[in-house]
Amino acid sequence: MAASFYGVSKIRAIKKRFPAAKIILYTEFNNLSILKKALNYGVDAIVSKYDAVSEIKKALCEVFTKKQSAAWVSKNIKSIIESDIEKSSRLTAKEWEIIQLYSMGLSLSNIAKKQNRAVSTVATQKYNAMKKLNVHTNSELIQYACINNII
Repeated sequence: MAASFYGVSKIRAIKKRFPAAKIILYTEFNNLSILKKALNYGVDAIVSKYDAVSEIKKALCEVFTKKQSAAWVSKNIKSIIESDIEKSSRLTAKEWEIIQLYSMGLSLSNIAKKQNRAVSTVATQKYNAMKKLNVHTNSELIQYACINNII
């Protein structure tokens, strides 16, 4: 039974079939959601194609000679992840709450009623959160919430 998998689904399939397998992802992608999925699916290291070649050697050494508890990431990948952490830390508590409720399927008017606020206030907070997170569409916002376990 040959199954065809693509992208991060392949990582999950390999880890399911061979739990002890060591996986180093070498990628040109800098999409945070893809990187987070790869980490969640069990890669042991991620190296960007834009990193120096020495990062590949570091990944190999980390994965095959050390007993790391978390996945090892290269300099470029680390900067992408840290950039996201920095962006998300700028959100206010109300903006986080709006993202959570909206991603759970509530409309802006339902959120406004629930929080006893004007719809325009809720819409502004959602807009500000999206701007800070650098997401441009509602689906990107919901995807961000799913990947980051906000919902």
